[in-house]
Amino acid sequence: MLENLIGEAQKMLGGELQSKTNLPNETLSSCMNLAQGSIVDGLKTQFLSGNISGIMDLFGGKSPISLTNPIVSGIASNFVESQVTKLGISENIAKMISTTAIPFILNLFAKNTEGKLSTDNLLGFLSSSKEEDAKTKDKDDNDSMLGNLKDNIMGKISGLFS
Repeated sequence: MLENLIGEAQKMLGGELQSKTNLPNETLSSCMNLAQGSIVDGLKTQFLSGNISGIMDLFGGKSPISLTNPIVSGIASNFVESQVTKLGISENIAKMISTTAIPFILNLFAKNTEGKLSTDNLLGFLSSSKEEDAKTKDKDDNDSMLGNLKDNIMGKISGLFS
């Protein structure tokens, strides 16, 4: 699902980002792939730290999807760092891309999950995203990483009801 939204965002923002940054399409495409990873990693971090209500508020319209939200700003900050370290983009250009792309993509996600997001399907989304990220690793590593992620998440969820 997020991959489709990233593709949609790239089509919608591509021209604007290219005119602002003068980066080639290939580099912008790589940036969008990094955006996907930053979003998934940021949401997983929030989920595993127990901030499930913060995520639900964000996508349920109770919190702004803007850089004033600590979840969004954390994701954006990690996205900037990824662009700089992995693609060699200047920090100023990376910030420009991040401040435009991250809130836009998260708003698309919120619109596509409006009224449908629950803790269970968020868990499924984060678990399947981890599974997709790990495709290139050995099957045993995949099973172990996914199992550990699910155990950590389920432990956090059960802790909420203790």
